[in-house]
Amino acid sequence: MRKILIVLFLTNLTLLSKAQKVQHIANKPIQEALLDLEQLVGQQISYRTKLVGIGEVATFAKESQRFNMALTAYLISKQGFSTILLEDDDWKVRVLNEYLISEQNIDTVRIDSLVRFAISAPRLRTGEFKEFIYWVKQHNLLNPNAVVSMYGVSALSLVPVDYLVNNYITPIDYKATPQLVEKWLLTSPSMQQVYHDIEEWINRVDTNSTSFEVTKLIQQYRKDIACNRIVIQPNPAQTKLSISELTQADDYTLKQILERSEEKAIFYSSNARIVKSDLQSNQIIDNPLIATLGKNIHLRLGNHYRAFITDFYDSATLPIIDLETRKADLEEFAGAANAKKLAMQGDAFFLPKDLKMIANFIPVGISFVKGQVVNLLLDEKLHPADAVFLFPTLTHADILQDRN
Repeated sequence: MRKILIVLFLTNLTLLSKAQKVQHIANKPIQEALLDLEQLVGQQISYRTKLVGIGEVATFAKESQRFNMALTAYLISKQGFSTILLEDDDWKVRVLNEYLISEQNIDTVRIDSLVRFAISAPRLRTGEFKEFIYWVKQHNLLNPNAVVSMYGVSALSLVPVDYLVNNYITPIDYKATPQLVEKWLLTSPSMQQVYHDIEEWINRVDTNSTSFEVTKLIQQYRKDIACNRIVIQPNPAQTKLSISELTQADDYTLKQILERSEEKAIFYSSNARIVKSDLQSNQIIDNPLIATLGKNIHLRLGNHYRAFITDFYDSATLPIIDLETRKADLEEFAGAANAKKLAMQGDAFFLPKDLKMIANFIPVGISFVKGQVVNLLLDEKLHPADAVFLFPTLTHADILQDRN
């Protein structure tokens, strides 16, 4: 009996040791975590990989975000990845990227301001992401020949008129700006007419210009204005998305990702976005079965795409927002049965070596909006993820609030 108890004790001790690797990395500062990640991940990424999708189990989960930011830093510093793709508007991320790739010194106040105000995706406005931005800036200054760039790949909000005027019309012909403004003051046009006037002005310049700098600006303008055609406008009469709206938005994001993944790139998003499966959501009219963005990426890139997901197996206490009351409260969630079972074998799994354990593993995806549900469903022809990282518990991230 004593021998049996000793064996059981040693077995549980081994499992506990295995189950602490991922959590241990999440507890460390990014730079200190790189060696641990080399030991954990180093041999698991094929040299053929062009794009790694890194998925969050929940929008404001501290532990998974800290781990994923360290994992992203590892891919940059040790695996040669040089591009980070975010689910945000590129015209907003551009301001952040310009600072990151510049030779300007590290400015903690500037970084704090950029994370709070330059980007809008909720999961990016956290202290954990701010720590990562600090690391990227430091990396770029220390490695001028291996600078990391950051881009937005989604169309979440309209590019405003003042941005178009200040970044395109004024640099091309500063005299044109007061002329257009005077015209708008006199005629009080609709916003649609203002955008039309800008488009007409750009077209006239495009026809007559031979300047490389102007041509480059106009090309960037056309990319930005294309974003405006994709943005889903709020409709009080329709609280859910149509399948056509969602497909158009996903096609746009997919195109941006493919264009940016010629070099080795990292796509940072949620489990539900990067996993290779199907999904159903109560936010889509008629709740149809559709392919995830990650599945569509896989159909285009094949084995050049790898999906790394996170999950938890015990409990999570996370902020959930009620859109009606506009308040956030902490809610408790229990780990899924498949995560509990998988955790008995460890906390980090990779294909192909752990095929038997994660071949059909579908992760949890927790929305930060109350009542919004996404169910991920297995496509029998695909393995949903190429790596799974498990946490025992999740707590809420350091959410950065707007300063008054």
